[in-house]
Amino acid sequence: MKFDEYTLHARIYPGLICAIPAILLVATFENEALTQLIHEVAGIEIAGKASVGVALFFLLMQLSRWIGKDLFERKLFAEELNFPTTDFLLASNTKLSTPFKATLADKVSTDFGLALPSAADEQGDETDARRRIKDIIARIRSVAGQAPLVLQHNWEYGFARNLVGGSTIAVLLSIIGAIVHFDSALGYIFGSCSIVFAAILLMSPTLMRRYAGHYAQQLLYAFAGDPR
Repeated sequence: MKFDEYTLHARIYPGLICAIPAILLVATFENEALTQLIHEVAGIEIAGKASVGVALFFLLMQLSRWIGKDLFERKLFAEELNFPTTDFLLASNTKLSTPFKATLADKVSTDFGLALPSAADEQGDETDARRRIKDIIARIRSVAGQAPLVLQHNWEYGFARNLVGGSTIAVLLSIIGAIVHFDSALGYIFGSCSIVFAAILLMSPTLMRRYAGHYAQQLLYAFAGDPR
């Protein structure tokens, strides 16, 4: 796994947060047979519960990304057709000012030899208009996606998406922990975790749209040479 700032902020940090109930369960688990099974499946050769906790963390990190990207993101943004980068460049969308959108249209035409869909194009076939914008955004990302502020907003969005993905697993493990340890202080900790991760899941559309919007704006600003 490539270790860079995106991996640290967008994958490891949300993975650590969502791994809290898993690590607590492993730390208090006494079934050595099941522990060894998890140990072997994860491919970790170091003995002991600590190694199983590390293995569970990396497994959870991968699952969080898969659930966040392949389930939540695809459903919410319809394979990028409804991603804010696409929405903002629709003729009917008023998020960006008319002069700024004209600047973007001119630059898209100059740099790529392409035209943003017109209002008539959008009214005639909005889905096709969105596909055309999606293709243009891919080109914009290739030339402006490495700008420092774009990268920052990219990992912020990745953090939110992967936190949402990991919360689906974390809330289930927290509920299991609350049931198993209902008569101890750990039961209250697991119960609190259940509430927190459930709240994240309830807020997931808002969280993902918010950070995706920030990323989309910064990407378009960077492409246009706008310093903000």
